[in-house]
Amino acid sequence: MENKYKEAFVEVLEVLKNSNDTIKNKVSRNFINFLEKNKDKDYVAKIDFSNENWIDSLKQESLSVLALIYRDYLASAEEKEKLLVEEQEEFTRIEKELREKYSPDNIFKTHTKEIPSYSNATEENITDNNNSHSRALVNYKDTIFTKIKKWLKQIFNRKN
Repeated sequence: MENKYKEAFVEVLEVLKNSNDTIKNKVSRNFINFLEKNKDKDYVAKIDFSNENWIDSLKQESLSVLALIYRDYLASAEEKEKLLVEEQEEFTRIEKELREKYSPDNIFKTHTKEIPSYSNATEENITDNNNSHSRALVNYKDTIFTKIKKWLKQIFNRKN
């Protein structure tokens, strides 16, 4: 398990420890044991509960685990159903975006894209697959200096 989640478990346990007894009693003992078992033993949560914005000091992963606790243990049946529907809609939206982005129908289609030509290069084939990284095959023409260099090498190699 990633270290950031282990640290998040420490923060969540600290929040639960400072919660009132009705909230503590609603959370499953098995879930708390899971958090205890998987927490980072060396990490110390630095949460100042006297500050009214203490929640801003929590890690994003901690907030996610607290949201899970709220949804599964603290929310009423009506709220739980609403949260599950919203979560499913969000997953569907993300899945749709990914399907459009990485569609098997469009993944092998090539789109041509012109790039400006440079003085020492010519364009041959430029492809761009779904606006991802484009790769250009470029033929380089020898400059006058490389031609002179090759000519001098030929002259000196003939004498040897």
